[in-house]
Amino acid sequence: MTMRWKVQAQDVDDDIPAMCHRLWKRLKKHHSCSVWGLPMFRPKCHEVDDPRPGHKGLYWQFETSLFCSTKRVQGAWWDATHNRHGPLVCSNDGWAV
Repeated sequence: MTMRWKVQAQDVDDDIPAMCHRLWKRLKKHHSCSVWGLPMFRPKCHEVDDPRPGHKGLYWQFETSLFCSTKRVQGAWWDATHNRHGPLVCSNDGWAV
């Protein structure tokens, strides 16, 4: 059994590759949140188009064991961004900032 996580952030003015590096690094410090690289749901973090012209967004997806808690994912986001782009909020479709 696994947990699939999807995070989308809009209007991100940071260096996206550097931000992704910080997110992976912060998540990795929680052993229960080890990321799995299964072919059907590969881990990824990259820049995406923001609905508004001239803006960019971030998309982050990964899969972990069920032992990886929401609190730990939110903690990784906080450690990497200090909620500069807003806090992580869960919805039925995934996470949004």
